[in-house]
Amino acid sequence: MVDEGVYNDPVYLDRFVAPHREVEHRTYKVCLYGEGAVGKTSLIRRYVDRTFSEKYIMTFGTNVSTKRKLTLQHPTEEDKAIEATLNIWDIMGQMGFSELLKKKHFEGAAGAIGVADITRKETLDDLTYWTDSLYETVGKIPVIILANKCDVGKQQIKFTEREIADFAKKYKATYGFTSAKTGVNVGPAFRLLTEAIVRA
Repeated sequence: MVDEGVYNDPVYLDRFVAPHREVEHRTYKVCLYGEGAVGKTSLIRRYVDRTFSEKYIMTFGTNVSTKRKLTLQHPTEEDKAIEATLNIWDIMGQMGFSELLKKKHFEGAAGAIGVADITRKETLDDLTYWTDSLYETVGKIPVIILANKCDVGKQQIKFTEREIADFAKKYKATYGFTSAKTGVNVGPAFRLLTEAIVRA
């Protein structure tokens, strides 16, 4: 008898594999950046562990998490798949963060996610500093801009979709709305970034 509970194991989730296809294994470094308390760590925990905590824990320096087994179609070879492992870097969100450490955080990144808190307009404005620093270090890699905490009530929202769209357009980036609390759009955001990395 099959233990159906095994199929709820994260190892099996987000995976669709055609056994006749050749699989190429790749590892990518992905960075999350933005000001403190925008939800970077919570987004990573939601994506990697499928968990969420209301308790805020400040990131000191850099934390690295790993997400394995994201399977994608190869961009040029029809009968080949790519199985991606993401090494996800979470940087502390203070602008005074050492330039040397910030550069080390971004070095080698294949893609990045800039995170703003939809309840604080200044966190969207501050992404200019972070995105410019990213591009100065690694060039124009794929970037997604996220307005996090979209589960809040309308009265708490402090910037419009037009404002985040204009910001993303400036960097030719994709944008979207996420909630680490409910999980909405978290998996799709990481998958969309990985697909962009594979095509880059």
